[in-house]
Amino acid sequence: MRDKNYPQLKEMVKLQELKSMGLITSDIVHSFNNAIGVIRGYADLSLRATDPADGIYPYLEQIISGADSAKELMEKLRVFSRQEKPNFQWQHIQPIIKDALETSQAVHTPPVQIAQEMDPACGKVLADAHFIGQMAINLCRNACEAVQGRGGAVKVFLREVELEGARAAVGNDLPKGKYARLRVSDTGRGMDQEVLKKMFEPFFTTKKEGEGSGLGLAVVRAIVKAHNGGIIVESQLGAGTIVDVYLPLAQEEEEQ
Repeated sequence: MRDKNYPQLKEMVKLQELKSMGLITSDIVHSFNNAIGVIRGYADLSLRATDPADGIYPYLEQIISGADSAKELMEKLRVFSRQEKPNFQWQHIQPIIKDALETSQAVHTPPVQIAQEMDPACGKVLADAHFIGQMAINLCRNACEAVQGRGGAVKVFLREVELEGARAAVGNDLPKGKYARLRVSDTGRGMDQEVLKKMFEPFFTTKKEGEGSGLGLAVVRAIVKAHNGGIIVESQLGAGTIVDVYLPLAQEEEEQ
């Protein structure tokens, strides 16, 4: 039976998603502006080489006008993306992750049990509580959807780890040092190498049309990158997925 606060919780998650979108908007705006620049540039060159009496001339003018309008829209989106900046503070993220897991279990349909093992002594991270919570919710949602209909398991672990050497990762490569590692694992359908390469790209999704925006994991990547962290994923088709998020731990002098 659903908690009576289910509608409010679901709405809260939606609002958090919208706020987190600001982190990837700048990247999208930059890429879109590059494409617009190419279109406008070639349209302008074509316009200069075309006789004003030619029937194609007004169409070229419309292309240039449309490109300029699109660029103005992108600038408005860029301004929007600046409205939600992370509020970084040195803090323990264990209670943030715990709250996110409770929210994930409350709003997922059908319900999925999420096993958890979190070290309360895990050190402090320079983090924005809202964005860290949203990252955890998105990862848990993805894992829950992967096991849906398969009777699989979702597990979440948080612990301190030390990397003795640098490692390549999504978001930021990881230098050696101490990290808080959030691991979200599932025994779902897993991914092949092609999907694995694209999973953090904006708008990429393996879901049916209308079932997903393809932005959940792109937001995760943007949040982790903003926190100077990195993501390492292991997955095998038919055997499940492990997502490890590494966030740098505070040194004693940094916490002062």
